[in-house]
Amino acid sequence: MGKRTSPIIIRILVTASIPLAGLIFVYTTMMPEGPLSGTELYKKHCSNCHGMEGEGLRSLYPPLAGSDYLRDHQVDLPCIMIKGMEGPIVVNGKIYNLAMPGIETLTGTQIYKINKYINTSWGNDFETASKEKIKYMSELCVEH
Repeated sequence: MGKRTSPIIIRILVTASIPLAGLIFVYTTMMPEGPLSGTELYKKHCSNCHGMEGEGLRSLYPPLAGSDYLRDHQVDLPCIMIKGMEGPIVVNGKIYNLAMPGIETLTGTQIYKINKYINTSWGNDFETASKEKIKYMSELCVEH
């Protein structure tokens, strides 16, 4: 005859799992840095305009994949992500003139993760500044 699991043990396990589930919920939804990866952050904040594969959207939003602008303006990326940008820019020889809204709630760590992701995705092989440098540049951008 097999042993049955005691109802008391089941109650203890269920009761112990409730606080753990609460901690997981708080960590994944409320922590400012969040556990989101660069891929997830990109999908959440950038992909609607720049595309899932960094291809951009027709003549409205520039591509990030193979982008000469991205390659040449690495130092500007934290402020662009936080403050957005307006006015015409030229990406791979094509003019784009639709304003990009900023996301002022992004943390330095989140900006680093997004930057690292776009710099190493879709064939891009751009050097990413250190996490500390990007956090510092992000802080400077917020102060101004």
